[in-house]
Amino acid sequence: MGLFTLGKFFVSGVKFTWSNKQKNPTLVKLDRILATTSWDLNYSHSFAWSTARVGSDHSLLIIDTGEQGASRPKYFFFEEKWIHHEGFYDLLKTKWGEFKCGSVNTPYSLDVWHGCLQSLRHYLRGWSLRISGENKDTKKNIATRIEEIDIIAEKRLLSNSEWEQRINLEETLDKMNLIEELQWKQKVETN
Repeated sequence: MGLFTLGKFFVSGVKFTWSNKQKNPTLVKLDRILATTSWDLNYSHSFAWSTARVGSDHSLLIIDTGEQGASRPKYFFFEEKWIHHEGFYDLLKTKWGEFKCGSVNTPYSLDVWHGCLQSLRHYLRGWSLRISGENKDTKKNIATRIEEIDIIAEKRLLSNSEWEQRINLEETLDKMNLIEELQWKQKVETN
């Protein structure tokens, strides 16, 4: 494109990147990704996709350059999002009791406390990974369903039930994203 030799970057996903989010929507492809030929040569394994319009009238365009950063050692941090998980306090109480009962042969209370804390830390790491995986799958399924509804909306008017379903799915995804945002804020504050 012109003087800078910019080319359009192919983006997979929804056809239109903007919607006025009305029952009879106006759909437009407003957003694009442009890249220079030198950028394209340097990041030849890159790809891009668009996400469902959630919380905005624009679809989010995401570029992955195909590179991964260096991994860092993983320390244990209590994650604030856990307290928003239904049944977390009961889980904590139950697991602490199990770990405490498992260390009845230890004569010193500080050793019992330390053993319980170590076991709980180990358990919570695994529990958190499992919950994160489940949430990721749920979010992916919700976003896929929203995209399916958006594709239907590109072809015809949505029925009232389809429109309400899209709104409910978006609200659910917004709530899940808000809890995930807590996690990212906490990670930024601890680094």
